[in-house]
Amino acid sequence: MGSRVVVITGCSSGIGRALCYALHAKANSKGIKLFRVFATARKLDSLQKLQEDGIEIVACDVILPASIEACRAAVISAAGSVDVLINNAGMQAIGPIVEQPLEHFRMVQDTNCTGPVQMIQAFAPAMIKQGSGLIVNICSVSSYVDLPLSAAYNASKSALLSVTNVLRMEVEPLGLHVMAVTAGLIASDIGAKTVCDVEQYYQTDSAYRPIADAIKRRMDVPSASGSVMSAERAAEEIVKAVMRPRPPREIVTGARARTALLAGFLQYWLWPGIVERKFSRMFGLDKLRAAALKT
Repeated sequence: MGSRVVVITGCSSGIGRALCYALHAKANSKGIKLFRVFATARKLDSLQKLQEDGIEIVACDVILPASIEACRAAVISAAGSVDVLINNAGMQAIGPIVEQPLEHFRMVQDTNCTGPVQMIQAFAPAMIKQGSGLIVNICSVSSYVDLPLSAAYNASKSALLSVTNVLRMEVEPLGLHVMAVTAGLIASDIGAKTVCDVEQYYQTDSAYRPIADAIKRRMDVPSASGSVMSAERAAEEIVKAVMRPRPPREIVTGARARTALLAGFLQYWLWPGIVERKFSRMFGLDKLRAAALKT
């Protein structure tokens, strides 16, 4: 049996890059590579180090159908098949729903949910034809817990989890496996991929001017928390699951992931009012009420 062909999106940094190296390093007792990895990103120059280290690279912008088709054609031409698709590319937007630019909201949905669906539609037919394959969607604890000022990201990851669960039921009869990765805090540069027009919330006509500083700080929460799992460790946990004969339907990885899942359970089923008031205080929303009372 030859190496399994893997396509990974969003490999310029973070989990995507770590997954490339972790999979590329796997070999059998005879030293034969278990995986042939195709790393993708919007800009090929961000993948040069991977290429220098022996990993094949392909340009792919997950929001552009033409780019996805070119990527699919390049991989099939080079490898003849695809065994594993890992949808990892993602971004986030920060801001209150009522004032957040709609284009920012759409960008996050297109990248985090519609993009993976387009990748699945491009690559799954080849898997179905060969009667086997694995699709891995990098989801988030944000699929389970609702935090203020990140509705765009929460909505996109919740949608992706639903897509993942429905897809599993639809393709398992055809021989495919589908796995969700519920990720907590993992070292990455997602802060650099966060869109937020912070200055608009400092304007006098913004209802959120009293918490503009809190909105600005919210952009730094994933990296500034001081408690994150390394991308390499998370990648190893994901690869371990990928290598199982029958991959699990979902794995949980990342710092504080299970704590966030517990918070989500409490928010939805036990003490929604208490949890939401706690979150409001955490993100400074209680200051809005105090500011309103002064006017």
